Amino acid sequence: MAIRKELKTVALLMFLLGFGVLLLGAISLSGTGATLLDFFKSLSVQFGFIVISVLAYSTSLFADKLLGIGKNKLFHIWTGIVIGFGYIFISGLIPGFSIAVPLLNLAISDNLKFLVIGIIAPVVESVAILGVLLGLLKTKFKPLTAIILTGLIASMYHLGSYLLNLYSYSFSQGLLGFGANISVFISAFIFFTFSGYLVNLKAYKGLLVSIVLHIVVNIFVYTKFAIIFAFVLGLL
Repeated sequence: MAIRKELKTVALLMFLLGFGVLLLGAISLSGTGATLLDFFKSLSVQFGFIVISVLAYSTSLFADKLLGIGKNKLFHIWTGIVIGFGYIFISGLIPGFSIAVPLLNLAISDNLKFLVIGIIAPVVESVAILGVLLGLLKTKFKPLTAIILTGLIASMYHLGSYLLNLYSYSFSQGLLGFGANISVFISAFIFFTFSGYLVNLKAYKGLLVSIVLHIVVNIFVYTKFAIIFAFVLGLL
């Protein structure tokens, strides 16, 4: 099976993104005492996603199930922006609905944290989760089932991003952590299930709309969190 040009483009973009992140990390670590290995470890999951995405989009194993960036890019961008702000607005109306900020290692500078959370994570997760994972699941399940399973897996991954050392918890500790952060799990499940449905609609058939939607939500949440944090520090 031949690999479509748009899939090769995604593979190339992910490779360049990984190289660019390493370069930015090396620059940001200057004078901090941290090493590039510390930086790599702090973003090991993201780099893992990048490697998996490059490999998946460079081979023809299930190329027919993979999504490219999309054709009508301007339409996708504006749709992603509108839906992103709509998602933020609706989430603010629902009691207990939580959009959290993931925990990042101290080896990442504050300026780079904004870039990682606001830009890099949305791109990497959209390609790895809604591109590779969903594409792989579609080879085994019907589209709707694959979308729901993708939402569940992505939710568990995000729960681990919000709870420090979640995967080292005992079963009982894990249940307590899950129960205390159920709103985060539900929020992530709704987000990725909806995004999975969106990128597979005939009007889109591409990842760009999800990437933009994810960027809008993450930047809003991160900047809101940063403003609150700065305000609290000012009161101390």
